[in-house]
Amino acid sequence: MKSEHLVFVHLFNDFSGSPRVLADAIEGLDKRNKSISIFTSSHNGFLSNISGTKLFNIKYKKCNNKYLNFFYYLLSQLDAFIKLIFFFRTLEKNKTLLIVNTMLPFGALLAGRVCGVKVVCYVHETAIKPKLLKIILRFFIKTCSNSVVFVSKYLMKVEKINGLPNSVIYNGLRQDFIPPGHINYEEKFASNTILLVASLKVYKGIYEFVELAKIMPDYNFVAALNCHDEELKYFIDNNDLSDNIELLARPDSLQRFYERASFVLNLSRPEGWIETFGLSILEGMSFGCVVIVPKVGAPPEFVDKNCGLLANGRDLIIIKDFIRTMDFETWFKLSKNAKIRSDCFSNSKFTLNFNEYINKCFEE
Repeated sequence: MKSEHLVFVHLFNDFSGSPRVLADAIEGLDKRNKSISIFTSSHNGFLSNISGTKLFNIKYKKCNNKYLNFFYYLLSQLDAFIKLIFFFRTLEKNKTLLIVNTMLPFGALLAGRVCGVKVVCYVHETAIKPKLLKIILRFFIKTCSNSVVFVSKYLMKVEKINGLPNSVIYNGLRQDFIPPGHINYEEKFASNTILLVASLKVYKGIYEFVELAKIMPDYNFVAALNCHDEELKYFIDNNDLSDNIELLARPDSLQRFYERASFVLNLSRPEGWIETFGLSILEGMSFGCVVIVPKVGAPPEFVDKNCGLLANGRDLIIIKDFIRTMDFETWFKLSKNAKIRSDCFSNSKFTLNFNEYINKCFEE
């Protein structure tokens, strides 16, 4: 007989960051004496087929029309609210914990409040538009949640919900992401490879990356981009690219790129996108890559001058000089420090922290 019930809700199941983090958290749970249910969209993603869980669908789809998209979003919240109301009736309220992933599923928050179960909001994001929607979502979090978890101290600082317990659980490396046991540092440094892992968006610094490749012709630039093939083709056809840059759409495995890269860049523009964690940075560090990251947001919480460079992504001359003037001894020291720093964000530490938090919620 299961004595505790964990119910997770996520709006859109895909292969992006927030469902990935949630999937790792669920997979790492101590499942003894627990029933685990997941409510999410019917799309294929990280939350599909997690062993030891029951999957329930929330009706949700996306389209290019923003008004129709918002209508579908509202319908999904009505669907989530109704389904959860009936579902909670089958569970013991004092032994049930609802974890709502991201700010968006306000219908789930409301259902938890109405049914009197404990509610945790797991916040990954801050860039929600329009502003009015964000105000409304924060209202639901404040009035319906018992506690809030953030993925970084930066995010907790800017999105803190007053009157509720606020905590930080740092993300960890993916369970299936295995850093190398041995790194050939000489070969890695000599590759002169600079890697960008990002979406094909202006605010992610793709144009800065292209320009950097032009002013550093003796280095190899590789961008692993989260985009469709046709989007990448359009970008390539409409931009003047140098011969030393390679752009790839959703490559099957990032490990082989991290393994070869000397440097990993994050060039996000602060006015358009502030990193609330920065998983690709951490992944690069676990492979001994020296990292160059924004000065704002969460990256400074785990990157400093001992393992990389904090810089504005538009300061291309500063970035170029940092890379060009680095000899092997200096790079090797930063690379080793990056690898050591990444060990603090292992998957095992993440799952340990998440399990401790869940157990604490049930005890309170």
